[in-house]
Amino acid sequence: MGSTPGMTAVFPRVGSVQQAGAGSAVVARVTREEALMVSDTVAVEITPQNVIVAKFIGDNYVASCNTSDGSKPRWFAGRGGAAIQGTSGGTAVSGTVWRGPTGGLQIYISKINKADRGEYCCRMTDGKRPAERCFELTVKEPIEFLDTPTEQTATEGNPAIIKCEVTGDPQPEIQWKVRGQPWNVAAPHLNQIADGLSITEVTVSDQGLYECTAIQMSEQVASQRSRNITLRVRHKPKFLSSPPNSPTVVFGYLTGEVNLTCAVSADPPASIAWYPEKDRQQLTEPMASRVTHELNKSTLRVKLSNATVFGKYRCRAKNEIGSVQRDILLQQGVQPKPPHHVTVASVGATIAVLDVQTPVVGPKVQQSTQSSHKSGKDGASAAATKNPGANDTLGYRVRLTRTINGTDLSFEQDCDPAPCQLRSLTPGTNYTTRIATRGRAGLSDWVVGPMLTTAFPNVKLETQNGRRRN
Repeated sequence: MGSTPGMTAVFPRVGSVQQAGAGSAVVARVTREEALMVSDTVAVEITPQNVIVAKFIGDNYVASCNTSDGSKPRWFAGRGGAAIQGTSGGTAVSGTVWRGPTGGLQIYISKINKADRGEYCCRMTDGKRPAERCFELTVKEPIEFLDTPTEQTATEGNPAIIKCEVTGDPQPEIQWKVRGQPWNVAAPHLNQIADGLSITEVTVSDQGLYECTAIQMSEQVASQRSRNITLRVRHKPKFLSSPPNSPTVVFGYLTGEVNLTCAVSADPPASIAWYPEKDRQQLTEPMASRVTHELNKSTLRVKLSNATVFGKYRCRAKNEIGSVQRDILLQQGVQPKPPHHVTVASVGATIAVLDVQTPVVGPKVQQSTQSSHKSGKDGASAAATKNPGANDTLGYRVRLTRTINGTDLSFEQDCDPAPCQLRSLTPGTNYTTRIATRGRAGLSDWVVGPMLTTAFPNVKLETQNGRRRN
């Protein structure tokens, strides 16, 4: 309703008294309907007041429409669209329900899909007071991982792609981490492509944990999801220790036994075979030897019954990707001398220290006779070898025994020459001990060691002279 310039429009209040005319005695009460007819357009308000509403597929959304005078409006599908019919309880996929003047007319949109996107308007429909408010519903697609297995496999020496394929609206941006670090820092030799990371030539060092993170960012939405990918690299066997082209030297002494070990990493697992120097045919299990196989590990136990068993042994590990081999040189030494004086230097609740003395033995020359067959005749040759183990004490091996409910329980620990420290003992326990010297050629004979008794917890370490130390 307009007003004359320079004048203020005055609207009657509901319930006020109005004179019918100058000098007239007729008095009329202004009704609510009459006041509305002369008032401004009724205000329509939508709560929440977002003009643009962004939701992901599968989300739900509720909006409420109220009028300034408490009258009932209607919801429409767009400015020129059809009215949205009401439903009781608001349980329909798209519907409205009247909640009264305070709750307004609510519209429920549940399990949103792409067909629900568009404009929704709340409007007065009595024709006398046209008014409406609208909001735009935009439907976004959440991040979804497509061809992205959590476990992927590549083969050493071949090209590969670590796959991470995602979809969404807005289109997600991909960020990679390799073993917890950005990929271009941890693995700069990789290349990021549209659907993953590419590797030109796979190596064993490429295996491990990869993290693919998809990030959606726009004015209306912000979302991210991550997926961990473990890359397994199939590779030929690789020795776990020592350079593969250098022979490993192992010492043993006559009448003793020695273990030759061949351990590799391989995927798929490797088969391991042993070949003695004198006969490159695969060693099975002769009387002097015994082979024990584990996963990617094989141990050849050789009984040193005579000098002919010394020499080179070759282990060969093979799988479908490739093979490696290594020579182990078994040389003749002498058995170390056993300890001749062992005392308890100190003992605590879980740690004990032994004072061990071993007699010093001078260099020896040990004769070995090795039979050979030459030109159809038997012959013998004497080989003098300097004893490599007589003076080399690598440490000691201690066998500790305790008795529980009448049963003896034993375990062994290796210790350094000085000090010989034993760890992880049980507090308040009596142990009997036996001890042997560890040399390059193996163990000495076992000798009886001292008995030791560990202290109870919170008792300081007690030394041999009775003093205590922290």
